[in-house]
Amino acid sequence: MSEGHVVAVKALKLIASERQRCDFMNEANVLAQLDHPNILFLEGVVTRSQPIMLVTEFMHNSSLDQFLQASINIQYANESSLIIMLVAVKS
Repeated sequence: MSEGHVVAVKALKLIASERQRCDFMNEANVLAQLDHPNILFLEGVVTRSQPIMLVTEFMHNSSLDQFLQASINIQYANESSLIIMLVAVKS
């Protein structure tokens, strides 16, 4: 990472359950395996101190669901429609 490089940080709550902790680390593992221009790049994971954090590239267009809603005028995107959109983006 170069000086002045903008990143996003996602932190796990200190009071997270074991399930949430596991899900968070699974997310990190999945992101670490992906290398595609349409998928968020994982810069690193902080696990030696609390809170545990994911450090990713910064998305200039906000989150994917907000970007998709603004781009295609979806007023109420439910979880199923977002999953379908994510699968389409992945392909």
